[in-house]
Amino acid sequence: MKKLRTHFPEIVFDTYASEEPCFTSALPQLLRSFGFKYASLKNPNTCWGGYTRPFGGELVQWQGPDGTRILTVPRYASEALEPRSTWQTTGWSNNAAYINSALAAGITNPVGMCLQDAGWRNGPWLQDKARYVTWRDYIGRIADPAKATVWPLSQEDIQVSLVWGARYCSALHNRYGRRKII
Repeated sequence: MKKLRTHFPEIVFDTYASEEPCFTSALPQLLRSFGFKYASLKNPNTCWGGYTRPFGGELVQWQGPDGTRILTVPRYASEALEPRSTWQTTGWSNNAAYINSALAAGITNPVGMCLQDAGWRNGPWLQDKARYVTWRDYIGRIADPAKATVWPLSQEDIQVSLVWGARYCSALHNRYGRRKII
């Protein structure tokens, strides 16, 4: 942050969002100490490093073990993992089933997202059915903080998952069936 401010003196750091789940239950206290106001626990298409348990609706007050809270976009209670996947949730493609499940859960402004690198030739592919905003705008101007429930997230709510080699294991499973693979 200090280095970035030397080059961009007007930069604002108020929202923490991480592609992979660089989360710890103590993060609210750490983020607040650096002046952050918001956080996002969304990583619907990059869960291979892990993800949080589903909890709550549009926003939650993420509460750390010391009681510090930060307004946060959670992985919604209605946001399931994709079938046969530990690395992608239903929120990755902003599809109708995901949006409808969020609306049915009382989420007025559901976030459907996929982190897309600038070099992707086929992206962004959500352009025809999405409104793009920053996390700061979503949390601070669109989502309703009055509905935010307190989530005393513990380290047990952060599910680690490193599925490197999953394609290889899947290929072995397909070839040898359910027999034990050594």
